[in-house]
Amino acid sequence: MKFFRKLVTVLAIIGLTIWQYPISNVSRTSAGSMTGVTITGSSSVKSESSNYTIKFTPATTSSQGVNVNVSFQSPPDAQFSVGSATLGATSSSQFSDIAQIDAQWGNININAFGLTAGTEYTLVLNSITNPSKDGKYNVSVGTWGAFNTQVDSGNTSVTIGTVAVQGSVTLPDGSTGARGAYVEAQEKNNFSNRFGSPTSEDGSYGIGGLTSGSTYILNVWIGGGDPNSNTKGYVWLYKYRNRFKW
Repeated sequence: MKFFRKLVTVLAIIGLTIWQYPISNVSRTSAGSMTGVTITGSSSVKSESSNYTIKFTPATTSSQGVNVNVSFQSPPDAQFSVGSATLGATSSSQFSDIAQIDAQWGNININAFGLTAGTEYTLVLNSITNPSKDGKYNVSVGTWGAFNTQVDSGNTSVTIGTVAVQGSVTLPDGSTGARGAYVEAQEKNNFSNRFGSPTSEDGSYGIGGLTSGSTYILNVWIGGGDPNSNTKGYVWLYKYRNRFKW
């Protein structure tokens, strides 16, 4: 949908575009890109405990002492609960133990003996509680070396429950996906009812939890913590804000 002027109301599939200030001069840097990043959960039901199996292939060989960070990305009102996470016994042998858990931000750091480029690894994280709202959630995986330097990064996504609104956010060229944005559906008559989804590598998003018969306003927020985000220096134009009825 160009310039947000069309609305689709069945299984709402809405395309959005962000814009760049002419004066912006933004430097974009990326870590090495992992391949084959996937995540599978034992449960996709909201608020239920789930065991997650993550697979990834690093692009760069890391020597002994590497740290792997898994970040379950979700809004403050519908977070993954990772505080009780444990390392599964079926994980690849390179992973030794969980070094640190940051429950506030959904981050889990795992110690590894070393990772070889081009080799697929399996990481199993047990006893993670799913968010309390349906939707599509991003999960980022990163490897870190000495002096807190990021070596590789990759992203995947997991769907919890049923997605009601899906679509994509693009840069002004209309084809490049906006990675690292956050799309939020806000109920028109009750602004406290908000449901959202981060955009994945191709700019796609999926939002669940909407109430039938209610009208929602769709907003895009940019400037998240994805190190490979391509939305830096861009803005969401309020005048093109979308409104739709579910």
